[in-house]
Amino acid sequence: MTLISEKEIWPSLHQLLQAEKNPANDSAVSCDDLNGFQQGLGQTWLDAIAPQEDHKLSRRFAWSGLDADTLLRVLARASKPEQAANIEPWWDELKALQTALRSDPDRALHPYVAEDSDAQQLPFQDLWLPVVDDAVARLRDSLSDLQTRSFDDGAFQALGQSLLSRLCSVSEQVLFEQFNLLRPPGVMLLAHLGAGGDGQGPPVREYYERFIRHHRADGLDGLLKTFPVLGRYLGLVCLFWRQSNEGMLRRIDADVAPLQQTFGIAPTAALIHIKQGLSDPHNGGQAVSVLTFATPDGDSTSRLVYKPKDMGVDLAYQQALDHLNRNTALPPLRRLSIHCGDDYGYMEFVEHRLCRGEDELKLFYRNAGRLTAVLHLLGCTDCHHENLIACGDQLLLIDTETLLEADLTDHISDASEYQTTLNQSDLQKRCQNSILRSGLLPTWMFIGQARTAVDISALGIAPPASTTMKSAGWLGLNSDGMMAGRIMVPSEVPTSLPVGFGETNGLNRHLEVFCEGFREQCLAFEQTRDHWIGSNGVLERFRGLPRRIVLRATRVYFALQRQQLEPAALRSPLSQGLVLEQLSRSFLMATDQPKHWPVFDEEVRQMERLDIPFFVHAIDGNDLPLSNGFAPVENFIETSGLESSRQRIETLDAVEVQFQEQLIRGTSRARVTREDGWQEVAPALEEIDVAVLTPEQLRLEAGRLLDCLAEIAIRDADGLVDWLGMDLGSDGEKFSFGPVGNSLYGGTAGVALLAAHFPEDAARSDLLKALMPPLLQMGESNRDGMRLRWWRDQALGLSGCGGTLLCLQQLAASSEQDLRESLQELESSLISALLPDHIRSDLTLDVIGGVAGLIGPLLENGSARALECAVLCGDQLLLHQKEEGGWSLGGLDRHPLLGFSHGTAGFAAALVKIGQRVGESRFIEGASRALAYERERFDADHGNWPDYRDYKPDQPSTFMTSWCHGAPGIALSRACLFGTPLWDAICLDEMTTALQTLTAFPFTEMDHLCCGTMGNASLLRIVAEGPWADQLPAALRSAAIERSSRLVNQSIARARCLGGSYRCFGTSGSNVLLPGCFTGLSGIGLALIDQVTRDDRLQSVLSIGLLSPSGAVAAAPVKQSVGQSS
Repeated sequence: MTLISEKEIWPSLHQLLQAEKNPANDSAVSCDDLNGFQQGLGQTWLDAIAPQEDHKLSRRFAWSGLDADTLLRVLARASKPEQAANIEPWWDELKALQTALRSDPDRALHPYVAEDSDAQQLPFQDLWLPVVDDAVARLRDSLSDLQTRSFDDGAFQALGQSLLSRLCSVSEQVLFEQFNLLRPPGVMLLAHLGAGGDGQGPPVREYYERFIRHHRADGLDGLLKTFPVLGRYLGLVCLFWRQSNEGMLRRIDADVAPLQQTFGIAPTAALIHIKQGLSDPHNGGQAVSVLTFATPDGDSTSRLVYKPKDMGVDLAYQQALDHLNRNTALPPLRRLSIHCGDDYGYMEFVEHRLCRGEDELKLFYRNAGRLTAVLHLLGCTDCHHENLIACGDQLLLIDTETLLEADLTDHISDASEYQTTLNQSDLQKRCQNSILRSGLLPTWMFIGQARTAVDISALGIAPPASTTMKSAGWLGLNSDGMMAGRIMVPSEVPTSLPVGFGETNGLNRHLEVFCEGFREQCLAFEQTRDHWIGSNGVLERFRGLPRRIVLRATRVYFALQRQQLEPAALRSPLSQGLVLEQLSRSFLMATDQPKHWPVFDEEVRQMERLDIPFFVHAIDGNDLPLSNGFAPVENFIETSGLESSRQRIETLDAVEVQFQEQLIRGTSRARVTREDGWQEVAPALEEIDVAVLTPEQLRLEAGRLLDCLAEIAIRDADGLVDWLGMDLGSDGEKFSFGPVGNSLYGGTAGVALLAAHFPEDAARSDLLKALMPPLLQMGESNRDGMRLRWWRDQALGLSGCGGTLLCLQQLAASSEQDLRESLQELESSLISALLPDHIRSDLTLDVIGGVAGLIGPLLENGSARALECAVLCGDQLLLHQKEEGGWSLGGLDRHPLLGFSHGTAGFAAALVKIGQRVGESRFIEGASRALAYERERFDADHGNWPDYRDYKPDQPSTFMTSWCHGAPGIALSRACLFGTPLWDAICLDEMTTALQTLTAFPFTEMDHLCCGTMGNASLLRIVAEGPWADQLPAALRSAAIERSSRLVNQSIARARCLGGSYRCFGTSGSNVLLPGCFTGLSGIGLALIDQVTRDDRLQSVLSIGLLSPSGAVAAAPVKQSVGQSS
C-alpha cells in the first residue's frame, strides 16, 4: 500500500489478488476482459507474462483461482486509494521522512564533486540529508538503554551513509525524470560552461538547488501524488534500515562475552565503523556488515563480519575443514572462527592478500585445487568470485550458501504435456553433476548491453588491466548539467584472485599443480571415506540445518527491481504489479499448474518489499517451506544436498577423479589466455607475414584443427565424446557454457562433418566413429519415445533438429554403403516422429532456432512425410508474419529483423523454396512480402541492411557484415532465390551490392563462420562462383574470389601469430576455443576445405539446405492457394 493522504492509501495489486483467490472460480479470463477495463491492458499483461501466447493469460489467472469478475473487481480497487483500516509500520516512517524534509528545506547543499574525484557522490543525495540525520538521531535514541558496548559516532555516520545510498538508489530514476522536465532546453549544456561561461570551474547548480529545496519544502507531496508507489518504498527502506540496524547493534551489545572468547575482541573495544552494501538485501532489508572495533587507546583495531542469517552451515563447514586437517598428512587448509547466534552470527574477517612471489603462487594453486575437491564433494554450485577470498597461499570460502546444493525436480516438465528442458545424453548428465557446476572453473556470462562474454568464475576471472575503468554513471552529478554517461570509476581486483592489476590470471600456467592438489585431496577423501559418510560422520553435522536455496539467478531479480523503480512503474499499483507479473513466465511454460506455483506469490511478496527473494529449506529435507501463511511445497526437492554429497563421496574412485580432472583440463584448454599467445587486441595486418597457402597446405591446416579438437575432447569410459564450450540456447540468442551436445550450430555435428573429409586418416576416422553412437541409437526400433523427445526437447532449426538432419544428410552422402543406409534410415525415422504439434508450438520461427531452419532439410529429404511437414512449417511462418512482411520475434514490440539468421532474408528463402517445391502460391506471396520489407530498408549510404536487434527509432541504424546479419547473409538469401519465381534483376543488383560491401569490408576480429572472417570468405566464394555468377560484373567476381582467398590466408597467418589459436569466441580476458560449426574450429576447418574442394557442401550448411546443389531446383507448377494446410 502507498501513501496518498492522511486516511487514504493505495493498495497493492498482488495483495488484493492474493486476498481474492478462490479455487472454485473456473471461468477463463481473456484479453478482451482486460481490454474492457482499460484499452490495451490485455496485450500489455500478455506481453509481461507470455508474449504471443494468448492461451497462457487464462492459465495464469485460473491457477490463482481468479475469474474475470473477480479480477475486474480487484483492478477497480487497485485504481484508486482506499480508506486504511490498519496503518502498516512503514507509514509512520514515511510520515517521519516527510516531516524531516519539511523541517530543514534550506539546508546547504554538499559541495560539488567532479566525476574524477575519489569522494563518493550519490544522485540527488542533498534531498535526503535531513532524512538521514533524523533517522540516525532516532536510532541513537532507541538504543539509549544499552550499557555494555561503546558505539562511536563513526559507526552511526556509516549507517547513515548506508541509508542515504539506499534512498538515492530507490529514487534516482524518478527524480532525474522530474528534474529533466524542470530544466529548460539548453540548460544542461550551458551548465557545464560554469558560472563564468568559460568552461572553468564546477557546473552551475541553480536549477538543481531549486529542485532540491522545492521537494524538501513540499515534503514530497506532489511527487508522491504522481508516483504513489514510491511512497511505500521510501517508507519500507527507512523502516527496514531502522529495524535491521537496531537489532544488529543490540546483538553486538549483548554478545560481549562470545566476541571476546571467539574473536578476542575486548569488552572495552568500541565499534567505530560499519561497512554495509556487501550483500543483497533479504528478509526486511537485512544485509551483511563488516564491523570495525578499536581499543580505547586506538592502538589496535579488529574487523568482524556480521551476517543476519542462521550460521549453522558455516560452523559445520569450518568444523569439516578442521576434521580434514586433523586426519590427513597434507598441510592444513585455513579455517575461520564462527559464532552462531539465533538466526544471526559472526565470522572472522579475511583480508584479501595477493601472493608475494612465484613460490607462494604455486602453493596457492595447489591449495586451490585441494579446496576445489572439497567443495565439489560437498556439492558446491555457482561459487563465483564474490564467494571466495584469496589470502596469501590460501583460498577461503566465505559464503556457504553455495554448499550442499539439492537436486530439484523439474516441476515444469512434470506439469507439461511436452518436456520443457532438453533431453540430455548420459555424458551431459554426468557433466551437469560434475566439477563444472561449482562455479570455480572458467564459466562465462554475458554482461551489459554489448553482451560481452565475461568469465565470472572464482579461478578464471581476469584481473582488471588498470586501477580505473569506464562505467555507466552520471556526468555533472547533482548539477544543472547532470546527464547519464560513462565515467571513470575505481577498478577492484576480484577477491578470489592471488594476482593484481594488469597481471594475467595464473590458472592455465599453474594447471599441473592445481590438478595435483585436486588429486591428493580426493585421495585423502577416499582414504577417510567412512569418517565422512558413516552414521556419526562429518556430514551428519549438517543434518537438519537450515540452508538458503536460490531458485533464480540473483541478476534476474535485480533486473526486475530496476524495472520496479522506473518512473512508469511507480505511477500506479497496476503498473507496478505488471512488472512483477514477469516472474510468472517460467511457471507458465507448464501446461498444468505446477506443484511450486505458490513460489510465484512468495517471490512477488518479497519483491514488493524491495527484498531479493530468499528461500530456506532443511539441508536434508525435500520440502520447501514458504512464509506468510503459505503451505510448504512438498517434495519440491528430488535429492537433498546432503544425500547427493554422501553419494559423491561414496562413489569416489580413481576413475571418477580422472574424469573430473579431464573436465578441469578441458575448461582450461578451451580458454586461451595471454600466456598462451592470445592477445585481446589482435596484431595489425601490416605486422603479419601473410603467406599464400597451397591447397595441400590448407588441407593440412584443416587437419590440424581436427587434431586440436580431438585433443581437447571430453571422453568417458564408454567412449562417448563431447566438448566443453559455448553453444546457442533454445532462444537462438543466448549462449551457455558446458558440454556442447550434438547441434550443428555449436556442437559436435560440425566436428563430424570435418572428420568426414579425412577418411584416409585412422585417428580422425576413429573420432568420427566415436561421434556416431549417440546419433545412431535414435534410429533403433525401440526408441520411439526418444525420437519424440528429440523433437520436443530442442530448437527446430539450425541449432537443433534441422541442423542435425542436415548433418545426417551430408554424412550419408560421403559414407560407405552400410553407414549411409543407417544414417538414411535414422533420418527417415526421425522425420516420421515429427508431429504437427511440434511445428505449431514453435514461436522462435527463424533459421537458427525455428521452423525456417527445418524447411531446407525437409525439402532435401523429399519424402511425402517430409514435404507434408515442410508445408506445416511454411504455414506456421505465414501465421506469424506481420502485415508489412516481417516477423516480430520475442514479442510484438520487437522490431522485425532483417538478415539471414533471424530475419526476413532467411524467412523469404525458406518460404519461396516450399512454394516452388509444392506449387503453392501463398508461400511465394509470403516470401515476396518479406523481400519487399527488406528491400525498403536497404541503406544505400552503407551499402548494407540495418541490424535491428537493438533498434531505437530515435537512434542511427547500426550494421553488421556477416553471415548472420547484414550484406553477406542477404547475398546468400538472394542466391537461394535463383531459379525461383522471385529471382529478378533486383536480386542481381543486391548480390552485386553485397559483394562490393563485403569485398571492401575490413578483416574481422573473429575467425568463425557465424560472424567472422571464415564466414565472409566462404560467402564471397560461394556468391562469386555460383551459376548466377556470369550475370555479375567480371571484375567484381574476380575481386571477390581474390578477397576470399586473401581473408583465409590472413586468418591463418593471424592464428599463427597467436600461438596457433583462431579467434572463436572473444571474451573479456581470454579467447575460448570452441568445437562448433558456426562458432568454432570445425566450421573454420570446413571453410579451409571449401577453399580446396569448392563444392556444394559448405554452401548447403550455411544456407541450412536452402541453396540447392549448383543452383538446381526441383519444382512443381505453382497453383493459387485455396487455404492453408490443416
